Amino acid sequence: MKKNEFMQVEWAVTDLERTGSFLFQLFGWRFEPWIPNHFVYWPEGGGIVVSLHKVEETHTWTFPVAFVEVEEIASVLAKAEEFGGKTVMQKKEHPGVGWYAQLSDPDGNIFGLFEGYKK
Repeated sequence: MKKNEFMQVEWAVTDLERTGSFLFQLFGWRFEPWIPNHFVYWPEGGGIVVSLHKVEETHTWTFPVAFVEVEEIASVLAKAEEFGGKTVMQKKEHPGVGWYAQLSDPDGNIFGLFEGYKK
């Protein structure tokens, strides 16, 4: 996947099966279990991944979150702060996958950053 492009959209849901079925009915997306408390849809032939994240309750102001894959999260967060954005969630490890963080633009719209493990 190319860098600096959206690579994943994640929804917070209270019922993985129900939401997976709903999205299948709407778009034909077939979700499968992924890491704990997550279902994922991998588009055939590549494209933006859609994941469902099980939570106790949803907060509409934080989900869905679109993630942009970048080379280095820290430098992007610093640049965002410089240009009027804010760090919403510091860089955290997603074991077995890489790292992620969230930030907001000057209007408060939240999106995520992803940095995969270096190979």
